[in-house]
Amino acid sequence: MANISINGRKKVSTLKREFKKEYGLTLDIKKGKSNHSADSHKTLSEVRDSNAPAGSSFSIRANMKVGNLEKKFKSMGIKINIKKPRGGFVSNDVTLGSVRTK
Repeated sequence: MANISINGRKKVSTLKREFKKEYGLTLDIKKGKSNHSADSHKTLSEVRDSNAPAGSSFSIRANMKVGNLEKKFKSMGIKINIKKPRGGFVSNDVTLGSVRTK
């Protein structure tokens, strides 16, 4: 189990690929606080809400609850959704490790 480091310089495509490889789940990264998916070729700092304070870096760990991970991204000005492989959203009160599909 590897931690996934998050900072503003990370590309959306890289983060999505790392998340899928580690947890088998789809990480849908939105542009700012909208419901529009972010461009894959952009960095997290480029897709974050311009009014949000620049978030500090953090790591995604298997023992982290989905809701807490969403809050960490929200503090960076980025909205995310975590989806199951066959569709549908993952509940906010479970850990990433407990819903891992690998």
